[in-house]
Amino acid sequence: MITNTSKNDKDLNKDYPDTFSRLINTGDTDQDKMLNVSYYFLLAAVNNAPIGSGSTLAPSFHLGQTPRLSAQAVNIAQFTGVVVSSGEFPKTALTKVHGIMMLISWPLLAVTGIFFAAWMKPALGPPPMPPKWFTIHRVLMLASMFIGAAGFVPIFIANYGTKGKISLNSSGNLAHFLIGFFVMFLHIINPIISAFRCLPTSPRRWIFNLLHGSLIGLAVEMLALINCGIGLSLFESNGYSSSPGSYRSLGIYVTYVVLLFLLFVALFFIFTGIATVTGGEEGLKLAPAIIKPILKYCIGEKKANPTLFKNATSEIPGMETSVVMNAQETKPATPPPSPPPATLATKPPKSKDVVLRWIGLTFFLCITIPFILIVIVLVAV
Repeated sequence: MITNTSKNDKDLNKDYPDTFSRLINTGDTDQDKMLNVSYYFLLAAVNNAPIGSGSTLAPSFHLGQTPRLSAQAVNIAQFTGVVVSSGEFPKTALTKVHGIMMLISWPLLAVTGIFFAAWMKPALGPPPMPPKWFTIHRVLMLASMFIGAAGFVPIFIANYGTKGKISLNSSGNLAHFLIGFFVMFLHIINPIISAFRCLPTSPRRWIFNLLHGSLIGLAVEMLALINCGIGLSLFESNGYSSSPGSYRSLGIYVTYVVLLFLLFVALFFIFTGIATVTGGEEGLKLAPAIIKPILKYCIGEKKANPTLFKNATSEIPGMETSVVMNAQETKPATPPPSPPPATLATKPPKSKDVVLRWIGLTFFLCITIPFILIVIVLVAV
């Protein structure tokens, strides 16, 4: 093993010389390798504890992580160049490209697309058709899907040096790998499901809304945000960051996720309260999409209940009979005059909470754009 005890974990990203001398063949083949054979170098940092302190020289940089290997096998007896770690360019650069593409795909594009679908329908609804919120949602989600799918390419190329396999030697790597594939699979499936959706007037439309928006869309976005956090943790711990071990990018990202969660919870309670106070079909339009199926079911039950009128009239004895007799004896009334023909179609009135929705969008953009751009810059440098 070639060592240089003056280096620490952070210095593994730098070039440094080491020299040693030894017989090419010591005669002890059990303990010493022949030096006229090509080997891959394993680069690691060790604890620089002084001898006698009770500490052992154990690898500290790559334990439970992807180890740094030399880019090619080296014959020490003949090699006169510089051993380059496979963790440097292009692996480091490609890993950064992967992280940047995923940050653009999920926290920036997908979360914004979901925000418009979840909260901006009453403010950006029809006319015209299709609604503006739907056009924005579709463009952002499709862009997120294509950029996210393309983001898998650089990370596979970056790991091609390890015989085309991604190292899954730690729980973090394994979780990031499995969640990433699962999330991307559902991200591709969800637009396909939407292509076969029923009409908005269909009585089964709530099934599509629940499946597309809540069970798949919202769940996938939550998993994706968690996976981006795992990826940033691996990025920092594996030494790809310009300041390994500081976890600055992860800290800023976690702050963003917490603020985003608090904003969504606040909007949920605000608009649920407004919808409850408004009531009726108008209140149903203002309700958050995730609880619309429940509210729609309750409203539909009230309209379809035939006992409501009976219960209301049974309090007055003979009321039902008199209503029927009067209806039979009364002559048909003269029909009211027909209304004048409509000239031009007018836009429906804006919802009562439209100002609050635009304020919510402003807060969302003020949280998302600065925080994610800062994280992207920290990953890139």
